[in-house]
Amino acid sequence: MLGAKQELDKMPLPPDATLETVWNELAYPHPYLHGVLTNVLACENAYGSAVVRIGVTGDPKIKGKRKPYYWVMHLSASGERKSYLAFFDNHRPFVGENKPVTEGPNWSTKHMTLEQVQAFSQKVNSYHPK
Repeated sequence: MLGAKQELDKMPLPPDATLETVWNELAYPHPYLHGVLTNVLACENAYGSAVVRIGVTGDPKIKGKRKPYYWVMHLSASGERKSYLAFFDNHRPFVGENKPVTEGPNWSTKHMTLEQVQAFSQKVNSYHPK
């Protein structure tokens, strides 16, 4: 029988998880956020809009900490999400990895916009003196 911590390590993230909601579970939160923001900005520059979803399945690579893959998308004129690139946790794109990115339970149902990622980045990187 696994302990409570071991059980938590095996659980997928909630289906509506976002970068902000899993912040405290990330293995390397600040470098991860920087990489996500860099790739979301690249999509915004290419298409005029950008959102990001995180992967919600898979076991944490570091016990008790997560390094989710993420999928950057742009929005069509009708608001439909269109794929830009999906990235491994080290910010290397899936390109050429024989890993087609498709909708499904592996990806969060919620996304964060560029503006939301930027605001969250500012919040967690701000100096708050007491």
